[in-house]
Amino acid sequence: RYSTSHPRDVDDSLLEAHRDIPAVMPFVHLPVQSGSDRILAAMNRKHTAADYAQIIDRFRKLREDIAFSSDFIVGFPGETDADFAETLSLAREVEFDNAFVFKYSPRRDTPAAAMPDQLPEEVIEARHAQLLAVINEIAERKNKACEGRVLEILVEGPSHKNAARLEGRTRTNKIVIIEGSERHIGQVMDVKIIRAAANRDEARVKLMAKYGLSERQALAILDLRLYQLTGLERDKIPIGQVADRARGQVRRQERIRDLAHARSPRRWATISCSAPTASA
Repeated sequence: RYSTSHPRDVDDSLLEAHRDIPAVMPFVHLPVQSGSDRILAAMNRKHTAADYAQIIDRFRKLREDIAFSSDFIVGFPGETDADFAETLSLAREVEFDNAFVFKYSPRRDTPAAAMPDQLPEEVIEARHAQLLAVINEIAERKNKACEGRVLEILVEGPSHKNAARLEGRTRTNKIVIIEGSERHIGQVMDVKIIRAAANRDEARVKLMAKYGLSERQALAILDLRLYQLTGLERDKIPIGQVADRARGQVRRQERIRDLAHARSPRRWATISCSAPTASA
């Protein structure tokens, strides 16, 4: 795998490398940012949505098993409902295995911060959730298709979710959790996928929809490890208790952030990012 590429850097030599060099994994992270040509131009991006779709098509013609992830920014100044609909359309057309969806926030001394038609936070939040839902539905379907298959993985180390287990990645960059020991770390292994699990971002979206929680409350619940992917009911934790503890943690985090911001305002500029990691 190699570091993030850019649509303008994709040429015949890179495409042919994916076709001809076995060591190059069938996975490409290719940021698109938006599916609207108008918004891409406002962002000073040098590609169009059609350019991007054509690049994806060229990759797939040379390597049928290739997987893609991308970056999106929602809520850029001036983004209309029609612009956002084009982004949703591109996401459905490409069918990304994974994507990082960022919420636009103004940054000091940047051209975008001075642009007119800054969007309300509630509009940005709604579009963020809607695009994530599309990305997650596609990712879940692709992950489910892995169940019962034997896949090659590189074992990287202890799982970030459970240190008693190991974590590895498939050739298409899907995370796989396995039983194993230290001697397996660094090995390439064939494993059978038993179950495809929801990822953290899917869990957050489901919590927000089911219990009417804010994004911060849902994330706090996940961080407190009170929510298992099979549902809160399994742990028999009253939702009121969960929400109260989550709100308490959110308030503490906000106080710490505000104190740090007051002490050093130039160092604190936050962009909210949800990064759904495909799990198999």
